[in-house]
Amino acid sequence: DSEPAGRDRVRRLRQAVESSATRVLGPSSLGVVNLADGFLLTANAALVEPDLPAGDVFVASQSGSAIGALLSRGKSMGIGFRALVSTGGELDLSLGELCLASLEDPGVASYALFLENLSGVDDLREFAHAAAERGKPVVAYKLGRSAAAADLAVSHTGALAGDDTVASALLQSLGIARVSHFEALLEAQHLARATALAERP
Repeated sequence: DSEPAGRDRVRRLRQAVESSATRVLGPSSLGVVNLADGFLLTANAALVEPDLPAGDVFVASQSGSAIGALLSRGKSMGIGFRALVSTGGELDLSLGELCLASLEDPGVASYALFLENLSGVDDLREFAHAAAERGKPVVAYKLGRSAAAADLAVSHTGALAGDDTVASALLQSLGIARVSHFEALLEAQHLARATALAERP
């Protein structure tokens, strides 16, 4: 939050988390969805649809609205999901940490990441290496290829989106396949399991 009151709330939340064993998802997360267990803790309106497509793709998104869009598109494409999580502002838990925690789940076969920025790079690196070791492909859609998209990411999360060339080089070095279109984040899931879309990190 760019307002002084918002920054103060974030500061106080960070202090509370640092002095406890509690982990925080967010702020500004739209929640967690585990379709395998029927656990729906979200404010995303797409989750009221009947017959949600359960499957084996794990979605981690820095945008809350993206999980609803992916769920709707996945349903129409016949792609199902194990779980979807919106990471929000990543004050504590990072996208990489959440993905890393899901790696031992035999019900997860691949990953779809929606990235607005590259916060938590060390956690993302650890996850990418562990996913490669387990043969679980990771496909990412990263905002920021255009100046307008980079500005959108900054205004939405307040995080620096970073130079797109650097983002592409980082994802490539981590063995994460980057797609250029939102729909390809799902379209590439089955392909990524059949053939290597990126070199191992």
